[in-house]
Amino acid sequence: MRMFILAIVATCAFQWGHAVDNLAALRSKAEQGDPAAQTQVGFLYYRGQGTAANPEVAVSWWKKAARQGYAPAMVALGRAYYNGKATGTGLDEDFPEAWIWFQLAIHAGDSSAAEDARHTEVELGAFRLNSARLRLGDALIQGERTPKDIPSAVQAYQAAAQDGLVPAQLRLMDIYLSGELMPPDLAAAGDVCVLMAKLMHGEGHYCRARLELSAVAPDWKKVVSEYTAALAWRDPRPMSELADLYAEGINVRRDDPRAFFLYSDAMDVVNGGILQEPTAEQMSLNEQLAVRMRTVAARTGLAGLEALAKDNTHVRALLRLAERYYTGEIAAADLPTVGKVCAVLDRRNLPEAHYCRARAGRASPNPNWKRIVSEYLAASSSSDPRPSFELAELYVEGSHIGRDDLRAMVLYSWTRDVLKHQWLNSTLDPQQADSLKSLVLAQIDALGKRMSATGLQEVQRALQDPRERTKLLKP
Repeated sequence: MRMFILAIVATCAFQWGHAVDNLAALRSKAEQGDPAAQTQVGFLYYRGQGTAANPEVAVSWWKKAARQGYAPAMVALGRAYYNGKATGTGLDEDFPEAWIWFQLAIHAGDSSAAEDARHTEVELGAFRLNSARLRLGDALIQGERTPKDIPSAVQAYQAAAQDGLVPAQLRLMDIYLSGELMPPDLAAAGDVCVLMAKLMHGEGHYCRARLELSAVAPDWKKVVSEYTAALAWRDPRPMSELADLYAEGINVRRDDPRAFFLYSDAMDVVNGGILQEPTAEQMSLNEQLAVRMRTVAARTGLAGLEALAKDNTHVRALLRLAERYYTGEIAAADLPTVGKVCAVLDRRNLPEAHYCRARAGRASPNPNWKRIVSEYLAASSSSDPRPSFELAELYVEGSHIGRDDLRAMVLYSWTRDVLKHQWLNSTLDPQQADSLKSLVLAQIDALGKRMSATGLQEVQRALQDPRERTKLLKP
C-alpha cells in the first residue's frame, strides 16, 4: 500500500523532470504567483533536482499554489506527508495531514486524489479519520489552506458528527443556527440535537436550548430548563449563555446573583482548573466574562450574593467571590469586601472561613504569616484539599516561613488522602482535582528522596494519629 503511493510520486517526478533545466525561469514565474510554476518549483526542491533537496521549502511553495485552488499542489502535499522520511527527505510522516490535502484536492476538482485518500484512510483508522474530518471542515471554512468551501465543510462535519464526534456536532449546530455561513436550517439543527442527545446528556440539552432560542416564538421556560440541564456538561457556553439571560432580564426574570455565580463557574471551566496556566484564547474569554461579572456584582452587592448562597452548595462560589475581590479580578482589589465574604462563611461556622481569611491575609500589603499559617491549619479540617496544599507549598518554599520538609510532607500526604475522597464533595472539578493530584504526587516523590527514614516514619505516625499530626503541625 505504501509502495503504491511512492510509485505515484515517482511518476510525478518523471512528469515534472523537464523543468529541472529551467529552475531560474520557473522560480521567476512562481514568484509572480503562477500556481503551476509554484508547484513545479516545490517538486524540484522536494526531490533535490537542480537544487539541494529541501522539503520544507517545497511545502511552502506547494501551499502557496494550494491557496490559489491549484489541485496538483494539494496532491503533492498529500503525498509528501504520506511518505514522510520514506523517500529520504526530512519531512515527518503525517497521515491525517496527508488525508486532508487529498480531500482538498478532490474538492478542487482532482478526482485522481481519491485513490490516495482511500489508501490513507486505511492507515488512519476510524478514530483518527474522524479527527481529520473535523480538521478538514475547519480548513474549508477558514480558507487559509485553500479557497473557502462552506458546503464541503458541512459535509466533512456531517461525516464526523454521524460517527459521534461532539466538536463536529457543535460546529454543525452553530452553522445551522447562526445563519452566518449559510441560511439558518432549524430542521437540520434539530437532527444534530438528536445525535448529541443519543451520545451525551448535557450536550443534547445545550443543543435543544440553542434550537429553542432560534424559534420564531421561543418558549423561554423551556430555554432555561434546557440550559440548566446542560450545566452538568461543565462547558462554559451553557453557563455563560444562561448567565446572560439572567443578567439581561429581557425574556427571563433578571437574577443578578445567579448570573454572577454562573459567570464564575464558566471562568473556572475556561481556566481548566486553578492550577493550570490559561491560554491566550482562554484569557480573552476570561476577560469577557469578568466584564459581565463586574456589572452584575455592582448591581447586586454582597447581600444579594449571600442571599443566593442559602446552603453549602454555594460555599465554593462564595470562596471564588472572595478570591476575585482580593486578586482584583472583578474589581480593584477590595480587602474589606473580602472580609465581609469571610464573615458570611464564619456565620455559618464553616471551616472555609479560615481558608478565606488565609487567602485574604496573603493578599494583604503586610501579611501576618503566623496568622496565615494558623488559618490554613484550621481550614485543613474541611474537605477542601487546597488549604493543606498551599500551606505545604509555603513550607517547601521557605521564603515567608521557615522551610520545613517534615511538615510539608505531612501536609502533601494529607492533601493526597483528601483527594482520594474528592467525590464526596464538590470543592474541585475533576479536572482541577487531577491537576492538583499530579502536583502533590510529584512533591511527595521529591521530598521522599531527600528525607531520612526517621523523618518518613514520623510522617506515617502523623497521618495515622490525628493527635500526632496536630502536635507536629502546631506553629
